[in-house]
Amino acid sequence: MPPDHPLAHPTSTAQTVGFVVTIGSSGASGTPGPQGPAGPTGPTGATGPAGPAGPTGATGAQGLTGAQGATGPQGATGAQGATGPQGATGAQGATGAQGATGAQGATGAQGATGAQGATGPQGATGAQGATGPAGPPGTAATFAANNTNPNLLDFFAHPAGTGTTQAATIFNTQAVVPRACTFDTLQVLIRSTNVTGPTFGPDMQYTYTLNINGVDTAMTCTNTSALNTNVTCSDTTHQVPVAAGALATIHITGNGSLPTPGARIMTTLRCQ
Repeated sequence: MPPDHPLAHPTSTAQTVGFVVTIGSSGASGTPGPQGPAGPTGPTGATGPAGPAGPTGATGAQGLTGAQGATGPQGATGAQGATGPQGATGAQGATGAQGATGAQGATGAQGATGAQGATGPQGATGAQGATGPAGPPGTAATFAANNTNPNLLDFFAHPAGTGTTQAATIFNTQAVVPRACTFDTLQVLIRSTNVTGPTFGPDMQYTYTLNINGVDTAMTCTNTSALNTNVTCSDTTHQVPVAAGALATIHITGNGSLPTPGARIMTTLRCQ
């Protein structure tokens, strides 16, 4: 039988293709022949066109909204009942008659003013009380100076410096008093350092006087110089009150003749 005959392969299963096939007995299986090469894959057939979509049915029209019924008329407001009449106000009783005001009595005559009594004698002045203790002294203003003795018999020394001058230029040696106070102390020391001539004269007596605003005061003292010796004098008896801003200096006069001794004159003033 040819290879493509339906009975060439006893193990094959017959398919019905519209008619009946009778299968005979199976013969002996022959040796399988070699497998032929696989045939080429046929081309994929073209995809057929998609069928058209059927039309969407039309949406039905919306029904009309029914008309709103008319609002019925509002009923009439009933009439307000009449207000009843107000009762009559009773009559006010009559006010009684006011009694008559009595007559005012006459004002009596004012009595005469009596005579003023005599002023009594003034009483005697009482005795003056004892004077209280003096208060503590205030802060004192102190003026201290160290001046060289000039070759003069009448000159002024600065109370708080190192200057001397003649009367014509007294303002060069005046010091301003800082506040109102009372000068109560004048202390003076003179020490002669040379008494040989002809430049320096012998020891001499000097007078030292507090001068305020160009006028000598009662505060004064006198001493006599001595070679290489401290000679002092003082005045703590007199008191000289001054106002703030007063100009103070020391007026010095020599009791002798020129030349004067070479000396140092140291002074201290206290005002409190």
